[in-house]
Amino acid sequence: PIPNTTHNQANLWTTYDFDSGLKLGGGANYAGRRAAFKDDDRVAHAPGYVTFDAMASYPLSDQVTLQLNGYNLFNKYYYANVYFSSVAENHVVPGAGRTVTLSAVVNL
Repeated sequence: PIPNTTHNQANLWTTYDFDSGLKLGGGANYAGRRAAFKDDDRVAHAPGYVTFDAMASYPLSDQVTLQLNGYNLFNKYYYANVYFSSVAENHVVPGAGRTVTLSAVVNL
């Protein structure tokens, strides 16, 4: 197996535009288990995971649109990366927890 690479991964995202200008969207991200390393007949794995994201945007004017994004909405604990240093020393990097961002798009 190739380290830190899943054999199965899928993403699904959809949005809906309302007549008022409001746009809502949501989706899921799936990654299967990944090999951390392979040494002789031993293989260490990081487990697979599913996270859910969503967004909402609304135009305040022709020039300004506000957008709210939510990532990993259910605060799933998962490993974003795995690293192999030696048989005695391996590292994992946890993925980001629930995160919300608010942004403004300004068209000049």
